This record gives sequence, C-alpha cells and structure tokens, in this order.
Amino acid sequence: MRYEQSDSYKILRDDKRLSAAKSLAVFLWFAGHEACSLRDLSDRFNLTVSSISRVIDRVAMFISGLSPEVIKWRSNERKQESANYFAQLGFPKSIRCIDGTHIRISPLSERKDDYIARKGHITLVMQSIRDERRKFINVFVGFPGSSHDSWVLQNSPVYNNLTTLCGDYYLLGDSAYPCSDCIITPFKDNGHLTRDQKYFNKQLSKCRILIEHSFGILKQRFRQLYYCKLKDSEEEEINEDEENIIPTRNINVRYIICQALSNRRREL
Repeated sequence: MRYEQSDSYKILRDDKRLSAAKSLAVFLWFAGHEACSLRDLSDRFNLTVSSISRVIDRVAMFISGLSPEVIKWRSNERKQESANYFAQLGFPKSIRCIDGTHIRISPLSERKDDYIARKGHITLVMQSIRDERRKFINVFVGFPGSSHDSWVLQNSPVYNNLTTLCGDYYLLGDSAYPCSDCIITPFKDNGHLTRDQKYFNKQLSKCRILIEHSFGILKQRFRQLYYCKLKDSEEEEINEDEENIIPTRNINVRYIICQALSNRRREL
C-alpha cells in the first residue's frame, strides 16, 4: 500500500501511528457520507475528534500528491482513441469535454456575495476536462460561485496551453465558453437557428452528457462534495465540540483527491 510507504505516514511515531488501512478507512468513510461528522467518525473508529481531523488531513495531502500521476493529458495514441469515439457521434477530432460544476460550501466571513451562484447557493466553481471514459484529464478549483465559466477558463493554468495540448484536436463545451480553434460550442439560440444548426446543437449535447454524468458519479461516490463545511483559517485548531469541519486550506485538496480516487480507487 503506497500510503504505508509514504513519508507522511512514516514520520509518525510508532506508538501513535494508526494502521494505514484504518487511516484510509477513516478518510473514505468521511468522504463517502454526506451527513458524516467528525463526532460520528470518532464514535465509529474509537478515536478522538482531533485525531480524526488529523487523519483526514494527512490522508488528503497524501492522495493529493498522487494527482499529477493520474489527472493528466493522455498520450497521442489515447487522443486518437478518443477522436475515434467522438467521430462516431459526428465530431471528428474531438477528444475531450470541458465543463464546470458548483460545490456548495458553508458561508464565509468575507466576500460572501462573491460566492453566491446563480441559484442562490454559496459555492466554489470546479472546472474539469474529461475524456470519453469519464476520466479527469484536468481540474481547476477555487473561483467563487459567481464567476462565469469563461472567466474561470481564462484564469486557469490550462488556458494558455490549450493550443499545444490539443494540437490538431479540440474540446467540446457548452455555450458558456467562447468558440475557438480549441473549443467547439453550440450555436447560440436566438430564435432563428436553421434545422442544421439545431441538429448540430443536439448532437453536441449528446456528447457533452458524458461530463455531466461524470460530475454526478463523482458527487455520488464522495458525498461530502454535496456540501462542504469550512472554517476560517485562523481557527485551524479542532476542539472536541467541533464537528465535520475541515480547515479552509484543505478545501481544494479534497476536491482533487476525490477526483484522483474516482480514477484510481483500486490502487489505493
């Protein structure tokens, strides 16, 4: 088990060290249950609340360190495989789908209005690029919920490298993204679309449903992503009365972790 061989695990004192299997069990139980609190975990695993918090933090950081090995652009051979799949749906040279989803979070003490999404919830935006196998290829998390998808894309690290990464291929996106050489989007429906344009939009929507399914699978598997309770960074120390709270500095880590787990859960 890779976690058992990691520095974050070996650095612990032998007499204070939980087994690697139990540490992973604590984290996975927490990530997979929406209403699970630290107090629930404390009772279930017979550990103190503060120990539970440290275990979750430690395992989260470890799995986050695996993400560059898993969440990455594939080889040219895999690009061709993806292109062959999307060609059957009418989009030759398409290799990925790009979209964003919202992760609900507890209210923040500052800039609360910036995090209110169009549906009125307080959220963070997660931008993702996935292939036809529903595997994450690229992830960018952290912009407040009021941010438009196109703005998030333009400020993401992948944006300036899209031309190089895509090469002769392109991504499929929804109307929130700008249509370009690297991203194909539907025609904007102004009430005067031709029959061919409507058919194009319909076929594009059928392709993009892959990434919508991917977000659903991710949140169903790791149900803490339905609503993440945060606390201010200055309150990092967990006391015995606090439940289900993870330090703000770990919030992005947890999202990437869950995505890495969804792609490579058997190895863990």
